[in-house]
Amino acid sequence: MPPSGSRRWYSLRTRARALRERHARAFWIAHSLWALAQGALVGVLAEERPDFAAWVLGLLALTWLSTLFFCRSALVNARPESLRVGAASYATRVLYQQTLFFLLPFYVRSTTPASPNLAFTLALAALAVLACLDLTFDRLLRRSAAFAATFFFAVAYAALQLLLPLALRVPYSFAQPLALGLALLAALATVGLPRGTERTARLLGALPAGALALLLLAAPLLVPPAPLRLAALAFEPGALGVRAIARVAAPVSVPVDVTLRWERGAELLRTTREIEITAHRGGFRVWDELSRARIDSAREGRVRVELITATGQLLGRGSVSGVGT
Repeated sequence: MPPSGSRRWYSLRTRARALRERHARAFWIAHSLWALAQGALVGVLAEERPDFAAWVLGLLALTWLSTLFFCRSALVNARPESLRVGAASYATRVLYQQTLFFLLPFYVRSTTPASPNLAFTLALAALAVLACLDLTFDRLLRRSAAFAATFFFAVAYAALQLLLPLALRVPYSFAQPLALGLALLAALATVGLPRGTERTARLLGALPAGALALLLLAAPLLVPPAPLRLAALAFEPGALGVRAIARVAAPVSVPVDVTLRWERGAELLRTTREIEITAHRGGFRVWDELSRARIDSAREGRVRVELITATGQLLGRGSVSGVGT
């Protein structure tokens, strides 16, 4: 017969396990609500202290390592209910939550209303909320290598595009394609190259992440150019016609090449060469002028000006009417 102390310990463990199983759903719902509140606090921190960006790079690295371990363990060898897989799953969710809510304020400020890049920011917000729904998110991570790889790719790309210029001072025109390549490589590593009968299924799991990478590469207008943002765009009479003056801001000094493009409907009136600027907290002014002769040669209507990065992302737009009269 086991000692009385052992019996009491066994009884306590049994009761604790029964309590956990009975109230597991309530606990995870409460934790999901806490994660949302905590994420909001992280978003406020991002707003006030962008210099914490270097810490987010560390969070991203930990997220990748925990995702890598979780995918290999939960989907290949280890039992899903094992303690180490459960710990890796919990750490992965928390790290995703912290990273996404740090990113969101930057992407919201960089998004142009009623433009294609609004879809990216809304998708990022949806991923942040999904990461806080512990039971649903955990189930998706456990059961689908494709989901795990694609989710990680989306978060890693959004984070690296922001953090490479913000924390490491990488020029923006180089940071954007570098972020895309690094995020895809890291996401593919979570899928791996297993042997045997599982090889085909795991390789197919990498296809959604690769397809998303190709979409973002082919359609850069879908991605807000965080941490850059258009602080102001104004029009005034110029010496020869109408002048557009834009001010590009960033939390830190970020070198970037931009182009100003004048359009009326589907008609391109004028586009500038690439202009080298350095966005900073106070904003860097860039301007261009559309001549009266060019305006008069076009049909009547509102003239729209778009500010585009060298990587094809929309910084912002504005329009002016009455310039054709």
